Amino acid sequence: MQVAWSQIDWTGIPPFSLETFLSAWPENRSSSLCGLLLFGSRLRGRATERSDLDIGVLYRGPRPDFPGREESWDLFFWNVRHWRLGFILQIEVARAFYILDDPDRILESQLQAVQKFILPHYAGYAPRL
Repeated sequence: MQVAWSQIDWTGIPPFSLETFLSAWPENRSSSLCGLLLFGSRLRGRATERSDLDIGVLYRGPRPDFPGREESWDLFFWNVRHWRLGFILQIEVARAFYILDDPDRILESQLQAVQKFILPHYAGYAPRL
């Protein structure tokens, strides 16, 4: 479920700044960055004082070297090809996320499919992540 920016729990960490994130991205950003989203306990309303901010980065080509990680961030890098194949973490992401950048709607279309075809039947099949 896409959550509103105002619903994200920023307690104990600075709010995410897209400008700060993008300024740390390598120079070839326009050809490699395909999507960016926030997810995890801060978006599900289950954050604790130790919770970080989970950031999903969708990219093309080789995995980017990203030196600009903030202390409060936990970065997840997903190659477009692997994202389209699907994996278990997408189920957790689909429960609560905020898309920051998705020009080709790659993130959105996969998460909509997970919400429609998997989440309604998933509850009893695997432990909560």
